[in-house]
Amino acid sequence: MGVGQTFDDAIVFRKVLYKYSLAHRFGYIFVRNSPKKMIVKCNIDGCKWKISAYALRKTTSILCMKKFHNEHMHSAQDNLLLKQKANSRLTSSIIIDAVRGNVEKTSNEIRQNLYKEYRLNLTYRQALREKDRALEEIHGLPQKSYMLIPWLCEKLKETDPDTVAKWVASTNYRFDRLFIAYGCCIKGFLQSAHLILFIDGSYLSGLYKGTLLAASVIDTNNDLFPLAYTIVGGETYDNWAWFLENVREITHQVQLTIVSDRHNAIVGAVHAIFDGNRHAFCYHHVKENCSSEFTKINRGK
Repeated sequence: MGVGQTFDDAIVFRKVLYKYSLAHRFGYIFVRNSPKKMIVKCNIDGCKWKISAYALRKTTSILCMKKFHNEHMHSAQDNLLLKQKANSRLTSSIIIDAVRGNVEKTSNEIRQNLYKEYRLNLTYRQALREKDRALEEIHGLPQKSYMLIPWLCEKLKETDPDTVAKWVASTNYRFDRLFIAYGCCIKGFLQSAHLILFIDGSYLSGLYKGTLLAASVIDTNNDLFPLAYTIVGGETYDNWAWFLENVREITHQVQLTIVSDRHNAIVGAVHAIFDGNRHAFCYHHVKENCSSEFTKINRGK
């Protein structure tokens, strides 16, 4: 805006400068780039455009613009030949307002908006990465936000029961484990689903590791009907016992036939929680395990 304008710190100054250069289509280089002193000039030789900002005091990070020569001494052809480069950290600062207003904005929409407004070309992967950066800046790191889940569950318990019952019937957590079962699923299971419970664990290979434990049933249309799930550190006896104990509580201790693979932790947990009765093994797993063992035995023969 001009001499006297202040910025909270050097990071804010860089973001504003980046947006300004995209809007006015010119490139720049840093003569001095430090938290207390920022001197920037146009990257085209002979151009007099220059800006200088200094810290107000030694004890503060606030920068104040001291000099601003806002005149470019080069031809329009120089601007046409200029190729704007996408800086990942600075680009996310451009799209953060758009993402804050519409979290569902797709990566392709972000690409189109950046090109339309700034003539800035991004690949789909770059746009996706910048959206993730913007979301982290808005909501904080995902790890920190997940730590609020137990607090959220406690607040849900304090809410009007009729409201909560529409979508949550039971929330029970212990340390890093959160058991989730939706009220509509529990009601549907007790009223119409077959009393055959399918349980299994799946390793998570994404950004957040762990194991997903899930309990599902088959409804009257022979469709898969989810009942409950949790994410734990591993497929251990303690985790399975804790999970099945919660399942038994929300199913009102009705007599269930449990179907699972032959995982030792599941066998032990089912025996401890349900006395081992009515525990069936999944035919598909038995067949695959038999085939795998047969292959190992006859390998090389």
